[in-house]
Amino acid sequence: MRNPQVRVLCVDDHTLVRECVVAVLEREPGLRVAAQARTVKGAVERYAETRPDVTLVSLRPRGLDCLDTIRSIRRMDPRARIVVYAGSETDAVYLALDAGAAGFVVKSADTADLVRVLRDVHAQDVALLDGFRSKLDARPVPPPLSSREVEILEMLTHGLRTKAISTALRISDHTVKVHMKRAYEKLGVHGRAGALAEALRLGFVRIRHVPLGATAAAEPRAASR
Repeated sequence: MRNPQVRVLCVDDHTLVRECVVAVLEREPGLRVAAQARTVKGAVERYAETRPDVTLVSLRPRGLDCLDTIRSIRRMDPRARIVVYAGSETDAVYLALDAGAAGFVVKSADTADLVRVLRDVHAQDVALLDGFRSKLDARPVPPPLSSREVEILEMLTHGLRTKAISTALRISDHTVKVHMKRAYEKLGVHGRAGALAEALRLGFVRIRHVPLGATAAAEPRAASR
C-alpha cells in the first residue's frame, strides 16, 4: 500500500539552505513541496494559498522569526501541523514546541529521519507526538523573550553599543535600554556579558559573522515540479 502524498511548505530565510531541503524532499516518493517562503508574512501567505499537510520551519536565532511563524500559522489554522529543524536541541526548540510545533529534527539528522518525522507528524503518530510532549514537559520553561529582545541580544553579539542598536532599529536609546533591562530580568542576569552567555546557552542567539545590513533575495512563490 502506497503512502499518501504529503504536501510540504518549506520556510527558511537562507535561500541556499531552503533550496537544498526542497531538493531533498522532492526526491522522496510521496512527498511534494507545495510552496516555499523566507519571511513570516510570506509563510502565512503561502500557507493560506496552498494549505500544506505539514509546514517545515527553520529555527535559527537570527533572521526568520520561527516562533512568530508558528503562532501566525496556528492562529489561522489551529490544526496546522508544523515541524521545526534546528542546528541542535536547545531550549529554543522547546519554545517552538510550546508555540505549537508538533515535532522537530536537528540539522545533523539523516534525510530518513527528516522524512520520517514529516510523515509521522502528518499521520499524527501518537507515539512520536507523545515523545515530543514528554520532552517538552520534562524541560524547565525558558524565559519568554520577545522578538525585539532577541534582536537586540543578537546585535550585542556583534559588539554593537546602545547608540548603534538604536540607529539600526530606528528606536530611541531609552527604548533599547528598556528592552535590555527586561531581557536581563528574564534571563536572571545583571549585565551584557551575563545576558549573552545565558542567551547563547539557551539557544536564543549564537555568534555569527554576518553583516547586519545584509538583505535577502525576493520572496519565492510556490514551487512545483
